[in-house]
Amino acid sequence: MYTYEYVKNETGRVVDILVDGNSVKRSYMRGFRKAQDKGYFHLHDTDCLATNPISGVTVCLNGLEATIYSFCYKWYMRYDMGREDNRQLYDDMKMFLLSINSNAYYDLID
Repeated sequence: MYTYEYVKNETGRVVDILVDGNSVKRSYMRGFRKAQDKGYFHLHDTDCLATNPISGVTVCLNGLEATIYSFCYKWYMRYDMGREDNRQLYDDMKMFLLSINSNAYYDLID
């Protein structure tokens, strides 16, 4: 298990994420910053349950994992309808989840 902390600026925007006290990889933060610009982005601060809509597997996620997963899920639904095209953003965010919780990634996304 790991600890995480959102580092926010004066407007409340996340400008860095610390995992076990260290800044996350640059590409993950690039994606996270871009994701915050999407109207469907939601920053989670608490644990929650997420369910894979295809397999039915349910996973307990912390706030950071829930933020990333919910973004990826919403992005993909929009992509499926032809409303998203920035595949790099999706890839950055899903790889972020893979790096911090591979089990959740495989249960929910892959």
